[in-house]
Amino acid sequence: MPKDLRTFLAAYEKDHPEDVIRIEKQIDSAYECTAIARHFETLNKFPLILFYDVTTASREKSAFRCTINVLGDRRKLAYAIGSTFEDVAIEWRRRADQCRIDPVTIAKNEAPCKERVLVGDNINLLKLPMLKHHAMDPGHYITAGMFTCYDPDSGIENTGYHRGFVAGPREIRCLLTPFTHAAYNLKKHEERGIPMKVAYWVGHHPAVLMGGQTRMGYPESHYAAAGGVAEEPLRLVPSETLGEDFLVPADAEFIIEGVMQPGKRDLEGPFGEYPRYSGPQQMSPVFEVTAVTHRKDAIWHSFMVGINNNYGGTQEEGTIYSVVKKLIPQVQRVYCPVSGSGRFHAYIQIRKTMEGQGKEAIMAALTAWK
Repeated sequence: MPKDLRTFLAAYEKDHPEDVIRIEKQIDSAYECTAIARHFETLNKFPLILFYDVTTASREKSAFRCTINVLGDRRKLAYAIGSTFEDVAIEWRRRADQCRIDPVTIAKNEAPCKERVLVGDNINLLKLPMLKHHAMDPGHYITAGMFTCYDPDSGIENTGYHRGFVAGPREIRCLLTPFTHAAYNLKKHEERGIPMKVAYWVGHHPAVLMGGQTRMGYPESHYAAAGGVAEEPLRLVPSETLGEDFLVPADAEFIIEGVMQPGKRDLEGPFGEYPRYSGPQQMSPVFEVTAVTHRKDAIWHSFMVGINNNYGGTQEEGTIYSVVKKLIPQVQRVYCPVSGSGRFHAYIQIRKTMEGQGKEAIMAALTAWK
């Protein structure tokens, strides 16, 4: 059976029932899920939570469940890839760099993400159980959606977490920060005066998400890295409205497809950022949604930005380790504590063999930060 969100949830709950909470009481998608996550964070706990009755932005009961903290702490990340608390970041990075596996393509009728297909006026994103997280947020956001686009020169896909403000039933305003590969791809499309085909895929096995989010060279296949971290080929399927050559993960819970028109921008933000302040409102690219496909009993996944920095810190550890290791082979481990928002300071352990190695390690680590 291919790895997906469901295989992870079933296995994790079987082995760690004490760390899974199911909430069947009615919960408002605006602030209440965030408040629950925040409550547990104050206790230094990050349980995997499933919400069964979520009131959506459209003020209706969602037809879908919502889950948070799937990537809640390094113990879950370690469990997802069969590693340990101490070594998960190094193993994550090693697989993404050295063990990449090319994806495979399957037919649409074999893809779980195609069990339901919505196009045109049948699409209403406001009925999905996405969350409104912070006091100054303008609305509900896609936070754990893996934003996907293609480099028009090489045809290589790029994936990564780029938040999306759902401004209407078929409109998402996406933050593509400068120097990200998605921003590079959009610039190339705009220079040619052509729309950029884009998709969000939401809900997948944590190992796949870890590979899809790995910081890599440009352009390099994140689908191959996802397969490497998950230790099996990522199953892909042609999109519904973007052409047979635009491939999306077949075992995702949701796929949201669309285009970004050249030069089209609209207001996005403010939004509660991971350092725990609200970033400014800005003009951002507009994602015009053309299709939504999903499993018939799909599970929406949201990421607790600004509430939980365990995932980002663990990711940074692997990135810093891989950079420092090239210069200082004696590096043993890197640790980025949550106390530094997971990204603003790091402890680097080296087996010192000569004077000056500490300074060299620091200088190398600074180049790894983004």
